[in-house]
Amino acid sequence: MKYLLQVVEPKSLLAFKHASFKVKPARALQACRGPKVVNTFSGSRFSWAMDKAFHCLREHSSIFYLLTQPQDEQLVRPKKYLGAAHEIFVVSLAVCWTVAMLVTPQKIIRHPARDATWHFNPCFGWDYPPASYIAIVLNSTNVYWTWRYAWLDATRSIMLNASEKITCVDRFARFAAYNLAIASNFWLLLWIIGPYASTWRLHTVIFLYYAVASYLAHLGNFLDARKGPLKHKIERKHQIFVVTYTIAVIFIPIVYGTIIVTDDANRDTRPVIPPAFTQTVDIVWLLHMLLEQRFSPPEPPLLMTLQVKQPEKSKQAVEPAGIEHQA
Repeated sequence: MKYLLQVVEPKSLLAFKHASFKVKPARALQACRGPKVVNTFSGSRFSWAMDKAFHCLREHSSIFYLLTQPQDEQLVRPKKYLGAAHEIFVVSLAVCWTVAMLVTPQKIIRHPARDATWHFNPCFGWDYPPASYIAIVLNSTNVYWTWRYAWLDATRSIMLNASEKITCVDRFARFAAYNLAIASNFWLLLWIIGPYASTWRLHTVIFLYYAVASYLAHLGNFLDARKGPLKHKIERKHQIFVVTYTIAVIFIPIVYGTIIVTDDANRDTRPVIPPAFTQTVDIVWLLHMLLEQRFSPPEPPLLMTLQVKQPEKSKQAVEPAGIEHQA
């Protein structure tokens, strides 16, 4: 198989606009729904509404964009993989909290780590079975999303700076991308260290490592876009989001670090950080994880070409049958 990648220049990007953003639902969903189901409502109001919903989901959800991307799609957008990892994190939290509150609500209310924080940490909803089973299955996909993003982002950076000197921004963006990929591997230890090993401090450290790594990946993507060919498309909303995301992530290690250091293992002692403030910090950070895709700056996509290399015919197969060779 021949695999060719090249960076699409801003002027050439217009040629791929319709192929990238206006994918037909029947074409994208053919593999999972079948053409007969999609064509049943052709020309009706239901079909028009379905098309609108499809394009809206594809534009605002990285997971939906990647899962419905046709196999012959030529444009590859690395930030979609980063956005998918963040969306999976938030979606899995929502699903696990729903399951835990319906099946094992006492494990959330009487969570051992709640003695130190006095609030409901996001992890409380997926630390124990059966919610933890769902969490591991969903979050394990982030290993693929983040490593794929790291490789594509590094490849694009090398291609854009082939004739230039590598800058500190390029090095930081590559480090942040691969650091998030490594953090995704360590992240799976979250369901072993803590719930079963009873080492909640190390459990919190792994949680903080992934939170900071996710932020650094977004920051690296933003800084890389500021020096890229589409820097003129960076809007104020992208800049404001980076600032608010930075503030939210700064408070995460400060709050939990203070709680870990000042914890005296006495559940009757009120924590130094007010529980309401800790809860607010968690919610603000989760909102930034969920909205990361919507407020990411534009990026130059990669043009991917896939070709299957046909085996070369042997000389014996080419020669006409019945011809004998003389020694």
